[in-house]
Amino acid sequence: MPIPHAYVVEYRVADACFPPACAIGGKSAFGRVTSDPAGGYVTIGTDKDELFAKRGVLVAPAAELSFTLPQVAAGTVFDATLSAVAASGGSFRVVLEVRSDRGALASRLFEGTTAAFEPTTDLRELGREERYFLHLRDPLPENSGPTTSCCATKARSRSAWARRS
Repeated sequence: MPIPHAYVVEYRVADACFPPACAIGGKSAFGRVTSDPAGGYVTIGTDKDELFAKRGVLVAPAAELSFTLPQVAAGTVFDATLSAVAASGGSFRVVLEVRSDRGALASRLFEGTTAAFEPTTDLRELGREERYFLHLRDPLPENSGPTTSCCATKARSRSAWARRS
């Protein structure tokens, strides 16, 4: 009897650019963010057992990732997945700050723990990504002008940001 395994791969393209001037570089479409050179996927697990892969970027300890939107309409959300990037798992602490030319509009702290990957053949446990990723949907404050969202790591471990559309 074959050993059960699962692949959880998310193909959502949400790069920090706007059509029609948006292009996706080749390194964003393959490879792991922990490779040298870095690729475009946050991965947990192995291709022999169970592999979770999400498009994303790696943010170093005490570093930040920011992007600016031309405006923020009512009902807009920051939709992302967070994870600590280490084979042994670990904790992460991230601050999302939303700013405009008038100053800070919002600030929120997100904390979580990423479990170490453990292969399983239990059918009830396969494909359960919640032990590795924290999915969040945080409403952004409405703003008619340019709005910058800044995500900063507040821990000593590297954090991964899986981008979502």
